[in-house]
Amino acid sequence: AADPANSSLELPALSVGTEDYYQDLAVKELTEMAYSPALSHLHNQVIRCCGIIINKAGSKFVPYLSQMVPAFLHMIKTCDPGNRHSLFKELGNIVRTYAPHMRTFLPDIFDYIVAYWLPTSDSVRTTSASLHVAVMGLLRASLNAMGQEFRAFVPLLARHIMSVFADDDSGERLPTMQALEAISLIAPQLEDCASAALNEILQLVTDAETLMAVRRLALVSLINITQHVRFREQASNAIHRLVTTMVAEPQLRELCLQVLYTVVHEIGEDFINLGHIVYVRQCMDESSIVSPQLSELIDALVSGKPKPALPSFAEPRQQDYDVRIEPSSVKGVSVRQSLKFVLKLAQEAASATNMDWPDWISRFNQSLLRESPSPSLVACQEIAAAHEPLA
Repeated sequence: AADPANSSLELPALSVGTEDYYQDLAVKELTEMAYSPALSHLHNQVIRCCGIIINKAGSKFVPYLSQMVPAFLHMIKTCDPGNRHSLFKELGNIVRTYAPHMRTFLPDIFDYIVAYWLPTSDSVRTTSASLHVAVMGLLRASLNAMGQEFRAFVPLLARHIMSVFADDDSGERLPTMQALEAISLIAPQLEDCASAALNEILQLVTDAETLMAVRRLALVSLINITQHVRFREQASNAIHRLVTTMVAEPQLRELCLQVLYTVVHEIGEDFINLGHIVYVRQCMDESSIVSPQLSELIDALVSGKPKPALPSFAEPRQQDYDVRIEPSSVKGVSVRQSLKFVLKLAQEAASATNMDWPDWISRFNQSLLRESPSPSLVACQEIAAAHEPLA
């Protein structure tokens, strides 16, 4: 488990009535609710409240990460599977916002990714589309925020991804496609895992029994990987498999040529010295395959001229992973407005009977939350309506 002492600042001294005081109060109550099995039906609302408070608090929330992140991980472990994507999505937002303070938590977070995204515990390795998008958002946030430090987690992710390639025997191969999207995402950091990944993906590309959509996405993944890692040892195998596929499958030809260009660009003069040039040109001529871009590169290698710059080929399908909980509905009100509302409730109280008091007190407490100038308290109004003790 994460060590809070290494991941957050000390809690500040708080003055009663300040926003910091109310934020502290709200976080403590929400954290208790997150750990309560009896309140598991309210965990979606806990997530929404936390998201709103985090968006409003900014850097002032850093001291509370040691409370909130473990609470989120606990909810991931114990929640209804249908709600798990919301937690991973909000974790992505937290990592994106508080990256320097999240290092200690990342080992636990990545363990949970492996446990619940394309899990080995599921014989068919299924993951819902919503959970997959949330996990991709979390991976992207971690990669962008942590930079080179992300490499520490790549072997764990790569092993998990490649186990999906081996285990997935589903008809539509959706787990494989999700795994391919993930390996494209982490391609810049693959390094020592790249060779094994290339071999697995090349097998998908050349397997005639694999769905065409999967083979296309496998080629897109290769484009991303080959633009970021060195792979000279795999070059001969890659060239042979790519040319074979390019000749046999016209619908994959353009993508094969893009990967082939990157491979040839990487190995440079070895493309000529090892005899690959004869094989590639012969196959392309026999199949009437024309690629001005590849021909220009090969001509430069033959003549000893500088290689053209490596083009940036299209990235794989991108999705809007950075989805945040919008705080637009969370608004404080002026003291004048609050007093007017309290006076209105007081007038109602004057004519109330004893039987009316519990209902009046409940409405009064919830109204105070709704009319509060504190964003942290206002964020709790929805969950307080569902869980009266919070009000």
